[in-house]
Amino acid sequence: MFLAFSVSPSEARIEGNATAVEGDTLILTCSADYPGKPAGDFHWIKPNGERKKGPHLTLEKLNVNDDEGLYQCYMGNAYFNGTLGTHTLI
Repeated sequence: MFLAFSVSPSEARIEGNATAVEGDTLILTCSADYPGKPAGDFHWIKPNGERKKGPHLTLEKLNVNDDEGLYQCYMGNAYFNGTLGTHTLI
C-alpha cells in the first residue's frame, strides 16, 4: 500500500530595502522555511497586480509612480498556497 500526502508551504518572507531612490535598481528576495510537499514555486504580486514567478524580483530604473506600493509573495505548490509575505516600498 502506498500513501501519498501533500503539505502546504510555510509563510513567505520578503527581504529588501523599504526605501529607494528613483532610477535605482532594487532586488527583493522571497523565502520560506519549508517549500511544502510537493515543493512549490515562489510567486510575486506587484502593486499594479502584475504577477511574476521566482524567488527574486528585480525592479530596474525605479519610478515612484509605477513602483511604489505593496509587494506580496507566496510559495505555492499544486495543492496549496502558503501564507503571503508583504513588503511596502515607499
